[in-house]
Amino acid sequence: MELKDKITELAQAAPPPRLISLQNDFRLTTFEMNVLLLCVAVELDATVATLCAQAQGESTRPYATFALAEQLFEDSRLDALLPQRPLRYWGLIEIHQPGVQPLIMSALTADETIVNYLRGGRQLDQRLAS
Repeated sequence: MELKDKITELAQAAPPPRLISLQNDFRLTTFEMNVLLLCVAVELDATVATLCAQAQGESTRPYATFALAEQLFEDSRLDALLPQRPLRYWGLIEIHQPGVQPLIMSALTADETIVNYLRGGRQLDQRLAS
């Protein structure tokens, strides 16, 4: 069975896995989903941060960036960084852009609520609590 077939099978499960639900609910492209997963991976596994630094050829960059994602994933789409696209519009990721650093080289982090959701958490987002 190919990976694409397995993903299709999972998407038809009842209920679908959280990752598939997230992609469908926010209408994320494959590239946007890959960017989000890269950010989540950095949050959950310290070795991924080290790999990000190595891939960027800079030990001071142990984080995901749009430039790194564009390099890693075949289906790259720079429009994914636009404020009206789902990753930024819904706050699924945060961009940490100090000073005059280019947007595509700035650190990306996954929102904590998204990380917890994908890990199976059922905690209410504090922003929605009131």
